[in-house]
Amino acid sequence: MDAIPPLTHPDNMPPVRSQADLQRTWRALMGPLGFAGRSLWLLVLDGLGHPTPVILQVEEMPPRPDAEMGRSLVHVVSSVAEDAGQVVFLLSRPGRDGLTADDLAWALLLQDVARQAGMPVWPVHRANDHALVVIAPDDLSASA
Repeated sequence: MDAIPPLTHPDNMPPVRSQADLQRTWRALMGPLGFAGRSLWLLVLDGLGHPTPVILQVEEMPPRPDAEMGRSLVHVVSSVAEDAGQVVFLLSRPGRDGLTADDLAWALLLQDVARQAGMPVWPVHRANDHALVVIAPDDLSASA
């Protein structure tokens, strides 16, 4: 497993300008991996890509998203990031397996949520008890 970057105050965290930057930021925020349940994390980045103190965790997420959840998330993302630059997403869940069909369904929905909210679309990340990984566009196109 990769080293955990130090978690610092958002003012001292480097900006997110690439997928590698985003992965590093999520790794710092997640700390040691291990999850009791399924959660969705939303991190607000300012207009220059700096992480803000605004991070939301939605716990007890269902294994697969539905259309109603998507509509609700568009509303949340639009209101949370009203004056910010963008919102990025991470799914966390227990287990040690690789990407699942449920992970891919969530990633597709979350990218659509960002589009509908008028936000830049960043790759969704997934953390489980073993690894924090990006759900790459290739993973999503293969699932379609």
